[in-house]
Amino acid sequence: PYFFVPLQLEHDAQVRRHSCFRSMAQMLDVVLTSFASYAPSDHHLIVKNHPLAHVFWRSHSQVAKHRLEHRVHFLEDGDAELLIERSKGVVVINSTLGLRAVEKGIPTHVLGTAIYKIKGLVGQGSLDDFWCNQERPNETLADAVIKFVKRRTQLNGGFYSPEAIDLAVTNTVSRVLAAEDRALQAVTHAGGTIAGTLVLGTWGSSAAALLAPLLSTAAQRFPDLTVLAREV
Repeated sequence: PYFFVPLQLEHDAQVRRHSCFRSMAQMLDVVLTSFASYAPSDHHLIVKNHPLAHVFWRSHSQVAKHRLEHRVHFLEDGDAELLIERSKGVVVINSTLGLRAVEKGIPTHVLGTAIYKIKGLVGQGSLDDFWCNQERPNETLADAVIKFVKRRTQLNGGFYSPEAIDLAVTNTVSRVLAAEDRALQAVTHAGGTIAGTLVLGTWGSSAAALLAPLLSTAAQRFPDLTVLAREV
């Protein structure tokens, strides 16, 4: 049996603004210290690198310090879905994989702040208690929360494969055009010129980076319009 710990990007706003951690090393030190002291001795820990991380991070010194050389395993790549499904539980800072684990009915512990850190969805006790006392998510509550999040905040698609990008474009075009029309109306002066300041909220620095080409184009088309991206 094993617990699954997916790493996140250290520079992402999810980590910098919505957790007490400043590095994955700091987060892993907390997890390994707790695991060494309170997890069943026959259980393992699988730590997976983030797919967009430039460097594969692992810490043999931290593992050795806790004498966990044969129980902690670092993966540079792997099927996160399968790793979640077969795990005894998932530990995250606030990764969206935590919500995925909830959706799959897998016990989850959240170390940071997350929109799904709700009683009935994820463990409310300490990390020390989680290793031996996992609570499965309430299926009805999980279904309701996930449907609400998808309906109000998400568009189906992705950035990491041609199929996912095509799906994202199809589902995004109408929403973006409608939002663009409302935004331009809001910053159109009485004289009909586009001017003023428009602030776009993004969740995470990765999303902000993906918006950069759009902001550049907007600046060229509307020189009197200031478009800002702010991480939320």
